[in-house]
Amino acid sequence: MDGVFIGPADLHASLGYPGETNNPKVMPIIDDAIRRIRKAGKAPGILTGVEADARRWIECGGLFVAVGADTGVLARETEKLAAKFKS
Repeated sequence: MDGVFIGPADLHASLGYPGETNNPKVMPIIDDAIRRIRKAGKAPGILTGVEADARRWIECGGLFVAVGADTGVLARETEKLAAKFKS
C-alpha cells in the first residue's frame, strides 16, 4: 500500500500561514485530506507534537501518525536529565 504524508508546517506555509501548525482554518483541510487519501486506498500520514491533534487525525483515518519528532524528544529528555544534576 502506498502512503501519502501530509507535512502540516509545509501545508500551513503553502496556504499563507507560515510558522503556524494548528491554524483553525487549515485543520479541517487536513482532516479532509486524510479522509480523501484513505478513501483513495492509500495510507494517510502526518506528524504532530500535539496529542489532541494526533488523536483527531487517527479518528479521521490516519494510518501512520507520528507524535513528536526525534529532536524534540531528545531535547526534552536531555533537559530532564540535566535538571536532576543542577544544584
